[in-house]
Amino acid sequence: MVRYIIGFLLAVGLIIVLIVLIIKGLTSSPQKVLNIDGYANTDTTVQMTIDSPVTAASNHYDIIINVGNIQASLTITQGYGQQVINTQSYPMNTTAYGVFLRSLMLNGFTDGNNSSSLADEQGHCALGDRYIYEVINGQGSDLERYWNTTCGTGTFEGNISVIHQLFEAQIPDYADLTANIPL
Repeated sequence: MVRYIIGFLLAVGLIIVLIVLIIKGLTSSPQKVLNIDGYANTDTTVQMTIDSPVTAASNHYDIIINVGNIQASLTITQGYGQQVINTQSYPMNTTAYGVFLRSLMLNGFTDGNNSSSLADEQGHCALGDRYIYEVINGQGSDLERYWNTTCGTGTFEGNISVIHQLFEAQIPDYADLTANIPL
């Protein structure tokens, strides 16, 4: 008799769990993917930041590549106050920017986890690099922001290797400009 009661309670418990999962699946909205293809003719830019390990301020660097429909730029900052130590800009045009955006889309630049508990990358992978991927509107606000680290943590779910190569390729002398930056 006790076996039947326990079996009955387990069956009821499983049915309740199943109902909760079905309701949760029906009521949760799918994650919206930002379509950056349409931004080639706007003042919206895309940006990748490489943030070096947590060190003394004098040894901390960021490399920031920002690409828009008018120009692509590389900025190198030092310290946690982001003092600019070098910046270089290159002309860009709408057609080239459109192809670049499409390439980013096809390689998952807008794929990521929007969990609020993972929104801030600071402190993660303290001894490694952090990479921040942003879509920034003309007013300077993030339309989208994901990150990952050399430790394998983060919110970014795109093709990391290809995305990095695409951004670096927008800066013709990237290797020369970053040669002395310890990242």
